[in-house]
Amino acid sequence: TVLASGLPVADAMVGPLARTGVIFAISLVLVIVVGTAGGIFAGLHGGKAADKIVSTLALAVVGTPEFVVGFFLILVFATQLGWFPAVSLLPVGSGSMFDKPIIMVLPIVAISLIGACTLVRPVRAVVERENQTLHVESARLSGLPERRVIVKNLLPGIVAPVAQSAASVVPYLIGGFPGLGTLLVNAVLNREPDLLMACSAVVIAVSLAAFWIADGLGRRRSREIEA
Repeated sequence: TVLASGLPVADAMVGPLARTGVIFAISLVLVIVVGTAGGIFAGLHGGKAADKIVSTLALAVVGTPEFVVGFFLILVFATQLGWFPAVSLLPVGSGSMFDKPIIMVLPIVAISLIGACTLVRPVRAVVERENQTLHVESARLSGLPERRVIVKNLLPGIVAPVAQSAASVVPYLIGGFPGLGTLLVNAVLNREPDLLMACSAVVIAVSLAAFWIADGLGRRRSREIEA
């Protein structure tokens, strides 16, 4: 039971878990797609101007405090362009965020941007290394189109490392605002041990599941190479 509200822990977690689930799912897809695409692009242009630009931008975003990234997005897309609301909170008693999904856009963009940029550099390193392997070079020398070489020969070799890098971003994405992360912080501040343990268990379970899937992909790739 939650001491402050008297509600069962499960009931107190329903709303935050639903919000976190939606934001987490959308953000994870964006992180994997954008981060992997940026890493592949940079890795295929290793050492060139395109690689340096993408890598520098990714490093700059990762090194920027989250509140600065959020402030910049609000300044551009809410204040200047007016596309989205500057405040992603619903007034008390006005329903859920699913009644007004536009308020989720900027929070999702903010955490996805940071997560994707975190993924760019490790993916870039893997792509650059895989691009220099004998089977990829042999495919190019055989006269295959570059797109086919990338899809058929290069990408299968980076699936497992990309999955492992994406799994490392999962704990960060679970704290998507406003949801389980906020509930966990409030549980600490209000000294709610039952709620704190329940929130921590969810974060740990999802993170372990992500690493388990990534590890499974790695083992599968190893068996394919051995075969």
